Amino acid sequence: MQSIEFIELSKKTLTDSFHTNKVEAKDLANALKEFIKLGNILDSYKKRIFYGKGPNATNTELDLIYSYNHVNPKTLHAILGIATEAVELVEAIVPALRGEEVDLVNVNEELGDLYWYCAEIHRQSGTMPEDAYYKNIAKLKKRYPEGFTSTDALNRDLDAERKVLEQE
Repeated sequence: MQSIEFIELSKKTLTDSFHTNKVEAKDLANALKEFIKLGNILDSYKKRIFYGKGPNATNTELDLIYSYNHVNPKTLHAILGIATEAVELVEAIVPALRGEEVDLVNVNEELGDLYWYCAEIHRQSGTMPEDAYYKNIAKLKKRYPEGFTSTDALNRDLDAERKVLEQE
């Protein structure tokens, strides 16, 4: 499946709903600030672990990580990279929430970084992006057989979706 085909197929499972009355803008802004703050912490860890940049992490900072012995460092790097690039994408849309124009050059650059990290995970796992595209579309077709509905979004059959993902 080509990227353009995936993009077109994804439209069928995209919501047209925009329930701004369900969330106060200031609450979303506060959540995004916290997300950005946590993302920046992850980014500093990524830079320390993989680039040797910055001070050593203390035991307190890394108390959730018991050992690096059981993780592929390249995969960990890619996963942390995806998380931190997602934060940079959020940062790119913050100006739009203030009524300013979105910097699409920056958005596209951040997407490129995300794709790079995704490519590394595919390389490490021996999978191809097209496989993920097909599996994602199949899962979403299972979830939304007639296209997106709020009812289907709220009443997911995770076991059935998992079976679709496990099919060869």
